[in-house]
Amino acid sequence: MTGTKSLQTKGCAGRAPDGEGTVADRKPTGGGGAGNPNSLANLRPGAGAWKPGAAPHLKHGLRTRRPARIIFDGAFEELIDALADTVPLRDENGAVLPQFMPAVELATVKLISIRRALGYLATHGYEDEHGRLRPEVEGVNRMAEALMRDLDRLGATPTSYAKLGFDAVRTEREREDLALKWARQTEQEDADG
Repeated sequence: MTGTKSLQTKGCAGRAPDGEGTVADRKPTGGGGAGNPNSLANLRPGAGAWKPGAAPHLKHGLRTRRPARIIFDGAFEELIDALADTVPLRDENGAVLPQFMPAVELATVKLISIRRALGYLATHGYEDEHGRLRPEVEGVNRMAEALMRDLDRLGATPTSYAKLGFDAVRTEREREDLALKWARQTEQEDADG
């Protein structure tokens, strides 16, 4: 057998396993072998790169890391407005205080993830084709717990609000006392002058 490659393992005489021709005569299948063009395809620049904006891995939204700005901004403002009555997050100009920004942004991403996953579950159902609960249901529960931890850190739950030294009843009472004090001062100034 001159001029052709032969298979020299375990006493094989260079014939293909199916008995048709030699191993060298067959076309390569799959991506095996360093010289096979299929195994070199991923080494070309840009090969297999995702196009901008493509998110083929995004199925249920639980792994959202950087949502689109248009989605993020709306959810961010919604969260700030919802928390505004409980936690003083804004300064006198209406801007969010810098010390609250990271926590509110993380909570916003978690809120968006929960909403996306709930949309996925509403579309595909809470159970798979075999009647088993989808793993996304447990993921939503974990993400909701993480969101609650973030809200706790912000002082946006009753327990954390009290732990941070805020007391809604006491604060309201102090406001009323202050208003009464100012009213008395105004009356005194009017009487004196």
